[in-house]
Formats: sequence, structure tokens, C-alpha cells
Amino acid sequence: QIKSDLRQLKTALGLYYNDNQSFADAGGQISPGEPFASADGSTVYMKIVPENFDYDLHISDDGQAFRLVAELDNESDRDIITSQARCPKFDSMSDYHGGSYVVCED
Repeated sequence: QIKSDLRQLKTALGLYYNDNQSFADAGGQISPGEPFASADGSTVYMKIVPENFDYDLHISDDGQAFRLVAELDNESDRDIITSQARCPKFDSMSDYHGGSYVVCED
């Protein structure tokens, strides 16, 4: 379920990027259990941001990339290693943990 929720949030962030050409301010708009919408509320990117798990959103300094990171209970999930390789951490981020599943803008 966590992986599915992260993919949906990735899609919403992609829509946000299409409207703003940057992810820079997206983090300030995202609150678990609330809609993810434009600052003026005219565009809703996700009806309700998932709140059933903890995740971290990291945005690159130039606003052109993001990393959504959540810890999976099953650390042996093969998708974890693939996700970390596909979405390397930013220099400003701490190292991924063994169970860190990562979604990025790719």
C-alpha cells in the first residue's frame, strides 16, 4: 500500500511540476490527510494526501527533482534496492536505510 500511495503522490507532484516548472514550493503545499492543491486552491493535484504512513519529501536545490522516501516493513522487498539505485540521494540527504523505498521524478 505504501508503494502505491507514493506512486500516486509522485503523479500529483508531476502535475504540480507541469503547472509550476518546479517542485520548489510543493513541500509547503503537502500535508498528510489534506488535499494537495495550488497555493490559491484553484487546482487540486491530490484529493487527500496519504496519512497512513510516514514519508519524507526532499526537493533538490534547483527545484527540478524530488525524492519521496518511506520505510517499508519488509526490508527484503526487492523493489527497495531498485528504487534506491534509480533515485540516488541528494548530497544534502542522509544515507538511505535498509528499508528505504524511494520514488523520484524520473
